[in-house]
Amino acid sequence: MNTYEHIIELDNIREAYLEVVQKLEESNRTYRYRAIDGYTLSDYDFISEQLIQDIQTEIIQEKKITPALEMHIPKRNKPGTRPVYIHTIKERVKAQAIYRVIAPIFDDYFSPYLFSYRTSHPHYKAIRTIVRKYKRDPSGYMIIGDISSYSDIINPDILKQQIKKIGFEQKVNSLLDLYVDAQLIEKGIISSSPHGIITGLPITVMFNNLYLDYFDKQIGGQVALYRRVGDDFIAFDTYENLQSIHKKMVALLVNVKIQPEYQKISLQKTSEPFTFLGYLFCNGVISIPHQSIKNIQIHIRKSLAFYQFNTQQEKVTLFKKKLFQGTSLKHYFIQIIRQYNHVNDVEQIKFLSQYFYKRVVIYFFGSYSSRNHRKTKKLLKDKKINTPSLMKYYIAFHTGAYKGKYLKYIK
Repeated sequence: MNTYEHIIELDNIREAYLEVVQKLEESNRTYRYRAIDGYTLSDYDFISEQLIQDIQTEIIQEKKITPALEMHIPKRNKPGTRPVYIHTIKERVKAQAIYRVIAPIFDDYFSPYLFSYRTSHPHYKAIRTIVRKYKRDPSGYMIIGDISSYSDIINPDILKQQIKKIGFEQKVNSLLDLYVDAQLIEKGIISSSPHGIITGLPITVMFNNLYLDYFDKQIGGQVALYRRVGDDFIAFDTYENLQSIHKKMVALLVNVKIQPEYQKISLQKTSEPFTFLGYLFCNGVISIPHQSIKNIQIHIRKSLAFYQFNTQQEKVTLFKKKLFQGTSLKHYFIQIIRQYNHVNDVEQIKFLSQYFYKRVVIYFFGSYSSRNHRKTKKLLKDKKINTPSLMKYYIAFHTGAYKGKYLKYIK
């Protein structure tokens, strides 16, 4: 069976439907996700087989992709907003049916230096090798770079040529071209652009990976260590070698229509501050970036807002729920330790632990003072409330010092 025949199989589309259902369930959006056609997953619950057959027909007929709805949301760790594209349930299932067949082929084609959205090369392996290199040689040199507005400046014609080089049948190439040429709806107007691709589907993630694959293959073998995740890349080597590599990087990017104004590439000492894959590196210390620290503080502050009209017992009852039930603060702290498992900035973790306890004091008594600190400590002891400690979880994760009591929760 060739790739195209595998894509249009009804069993393949059924599996794709179930995978989309699972993803929406995991993100608690099963009955809330609604695109421009107004349909939610619940609308397809009893007609899913008809949906699957319709998708098969649309794939065979090479029907154009339904335009995606463009929205803008705040950036996670930076000021400003970023665009997101909302696709219909049908388009999500259709894209998943194609993706699940072609993903292994793309994965075999990609360079060994790419670590984004690949089961064989997860991004945590990239950060692990970077951390090891950083610790071994904190006084060396490196190039760090990323591409501004990456998806928006990908050249569709170049991308289509790159897709052809993978070796799919022509029918598969034609299907993928539909996603390269997909349109969007912004403020009620349908539009397309000669530059960029519409993201939000797993297929377009493959496009982002593919567009700089030749770049990875040209650079990766010429330096001591090279890694790329999405539009972020990093290279370690001697200063002399990196000087020539820097020039080559610029030329290779221009060759695929990524002009210098979109290239943020710097050659620097490893000891100088830099941020990569959610970590701040500086003078041998690995920390959580400043904006992420602020976001953690905001989350704690909002979770433990002070309400004067609540009685002390009401506060205690609600406090227990906030700590241990549902999306609790306890699990939030565990997620922080897991997400930033390479952090060695103990003072930063200590600061966050102290900040949390200060907010606990304010939650119960309205302001922080030494007296209120003592009152809070006594109150928690009397009520037998063992508050979670970010510092204790950090120690447990890295040393196993709190076996059983804490470590079992964060393995």
